[in-house]
Order: sequence, then C-alpha cells, then structure tokens
Amino acid sequence: MRSTCSTFEPLEDRRLLSGVSCSLVPTPSSQATPQLTPAVQTASLHTRAKAKAAAVNLVGTYHGTWTEAISGQSGTIDATITSQTKTHLTGSVTIFGQTFSGTIPLKFVPRSGVFRIPFDRFGIKSLFQGTLETVGDNIANHLVGTFAGHGFGHNANGTFDILRVS
Repeated sequence: MRSTCSTFEPLEDRRLLSGVSCSLVPTPSSQATPQLTPAVQTASLHTRAKAKAAAVNLVGTYHGTWTEAISGQSGTIDATITSQTKTHLTGSVTIFGQTFSGTIPLKFVPRSGVFRIPFDRFGIKSLFQGTLETVGDNIANHLVGTFAGHGFGHNANGTFDILRVS
C-alpha cells in the first residue's frame, strides 16, 4: 500500500512544502532502505552550492560606458575599488571629469551575480543595480546594469557596461 505525504524542506529562512509521494511501507523495490525524495536531494544540492559560493573579489580598476535613457547622453566611467567587505566598497569613481571617493554600501548575491549599490552623497542620490560576470569563480570581470537617481535638480536613468582593466 502506497501513500503520499508532504515534507518540509528548509530553504534559507523559508520552508518549502513538497508534494512528492513517499512510501510509508517498504516495497519490494525499496527493500526497506530509506529513499531520498527529490525534495531532500534538492536540499542537499542547495546546501553544497551555498557552501561553495565564494566571495567575489571586486578590488581592481574598471573602465566602461554609460548611457542616460531620457536625453540619450552618454560618456565614460572609470572606477577604482581599493577594498571591500561583505557589505561595503571603498574606492573612487570618475564621471564627467569629477572624481568621487569614499565608502559605499554593497548588496550582492554571489550565486546569481546580482548586485545593488545605493549612493547618497554630495547631493546625489542614486541606485546602481545589475549583474556581474566573473573570471573563474571569484574575480569580477564585467559589470552591466541600470542606474536611476537625481541630483543638482536633475533626474537621470539609464544603463552602464563596465569591464575590469586591471
């Protein structure tokens, strides 16, 4: 006799309900050995992937372009990241011939490569978000995404594409 049961799978700080069928009574094919349900297999793979996720090294020098969507204006951007922690970046960014230096917050999801960098200084408030590609598993090589913000009486939004140069 077979029955279906649901299992709870821990998934970070959430629980996932799985409607996978499971055997309550040993069958000749199982020979009374426990069988992994797909939910348990998924949890094992998820744990291993999370354990392998290394911190991505963003320290380096970058050069790229940006394009503002409303006006179509574009230009170059140079960035130097001198240090990083899990939650902050320190360095400088040069745009429009102006260099801005300091430490800013960073939100990064290693497995997906998604990042968010909010900026709120010097009368400018903006958000840069996008994805990054890595060399190997842990050195950032290419950042691409969008920006939106305002400062000095102007609003702006658009895209950026930045490559590591050293």
